[in-house]
Parts: sequence; C-alpha cells; structure tokens
Amino acid sequence: MGLRTVSYRLYFIDRTGSIAGRDDFDAGDDNEARRIAAILSEACSDICPSFQLWQASRTLQTMPRQLASETELTQKIQEAVAHREETIQSSKWRIAQSRRLIARIDAWRSRFNLPKAL
Repeated sequence: MGLRTVSYRLYFIDRTGSIAGRDDFDAGDDNEARRIAAILSEACSDICPSFQLWQASRTLQTMPRQLASETELTQKIQEAVAHREETIQSSKWRIAQSRRLIARIDAWRSRFNLPKAL
C-alpha cells in the first residue's frame, strides 16, 4: 500500500494581482505542500512576488517564503521541485519565462549532469 498524497494547486500572482501561472502537484500533507510552493514561488519571484496555495476549495495560509537549505530538504521534495520547475517552464503560462526559474533548472541539470532542454 503506497503513501497517501493530496492534490494541491499553486497560483503564481504577478505585481498587478493577476495570475501569471498555475501548477498542480501532489504532496504528502499541507506542510510538505507549503514547502514545495515556497520553493517554486521563490524560483519564479522575478515575475511573481506572491502566490496562493489551494487544496480543493480550501486555501492554505500562505507563509512568507521561508526556504530551507538544500541539505534540509528531503530527496522526495528535491525531486518533486525539480520536476515541477521543468513542468512550469514548459507550460504556456507567462511564468514560464522567469529567468530565475530557467537558471534554477539549468543549475539542477548541471548538478546532476543532465542535458539541457531544447
């Protein structure tokens, strides 16, 4: 029997208050989802200074971006974030043009000696 996951939706909010992107992901619980959301939001902060995190019709209290150091992140969260960043970057949303996001993806690829996306 696998671990239970819950689906979350993250909205990236630009400086005008408009939604510049959205990402749906699964997490083990609200705390894990908040950590993933904070990391993804920070990666796109050059375009979107804030975000909203939802679980179904329930909005989660968004915390200021409190990022853990990479050594504090579990392998599961690191892999989830890397996958989500690539998904966001390949989306049609405006957030996909985030220079910070692209730089983060390139850093992950370099770190693990992966080819750059075309």
